[in-house]
Amino acid sequence: MFWSISGTQHFNGEIATQLTLFHNDTFLWHYYGPAKHQEITQSLYNRHRIRFLSQFHLSETQIKVEFNEIQLLENLEERPQLVYTDSKEYTYKWTIQQWDITIQNLETTLINPRIFTIPISVPNTLGREAEYQEQLDKLLEQTDNFFVSAQY
Repeated sequence: MFWSISGTQHFNGEIATQLTLFHNDTFLWHYYGPAKHQEITQSLYNRHRIRFLSQFHLSETQIKVEFNEIQLLENLEERPQLVYTDSKEYTYKWTIQQWDITIQNLETTLINPRIFTIPISVPNTLGREAEYQEQLDKLLEQTDNFFVSAQY
């Protein structure tokens, strides 16, 4: 209703009925991940699960948030590689006022998972290298952890 009243439109001029946001692969895997590789790796070795918000979707009928989980792939010839797996999806349906939870991956292994996705190998900065570096510098200056891990 807000979008209709405010006149928020899609690129083609139609009234917006939904909004979907995704995480930025380049920033996560080519800026923040390398800067925090040791900290993330140590957390995984300490059996802490690390998830990141990979999608947020808002429409007239529901809110949907999706999380992926960072895991570690050990390769004896190189340093351990961060990979990710599908994890949990939460959907709130306005009509029934209820959250549905879907678990995409029941595997609990944090090291060497059987099913995983390797992050992008080539960053897509689109000329925003300075912007990404500035954002990373701001995050690294903060004393609080940017990621939150929970032990299961």
